[in-house]
Amino acid sequence: MEISERTGHLLLKLRKRKEDIFGRRIGLKESRMDLLKIETSQLCCFFFIFHGFYSTKPFRSLLLILKRTLAQSGVFLHLRHLSLLVIVFLVQLKLFRYLKAQRQLQGQRNYNRALT
Repeated sequence: MEISERTGHLLLKLRKRKEDIFGRRIGLKESRMDLLKIETSQLCCFFFIFHGFYSTKPFRSLLLILKRTLAQSGVFLHLRHLSLLVIVFLVQLKLFRYLKAQRQLQGQRNYNRALT
């Protein structure tokens, strides 16, 4: 009688430990997803701030001065487009990581449901 009680107790401990491990993993994935959401929104805000700064009047007067000096090479225009492409690439990268973490989280939740 005591052996069966101990075995059941050990199985219950193992099950609680597995549930605790799954809970920790899910918590880490959710916090990672929250961090990715924040970083993505910051990059999008930076993108709009960059456009807003680029279209203001003091910056346009600076552009006129720079365009006169760099008009032949077109360096300034290429730098602007390159910086915008980098921002868009970073947003896409963050979104890809977010979707990957979301798929992994869903897989772990389904696996945890299958065990219970």
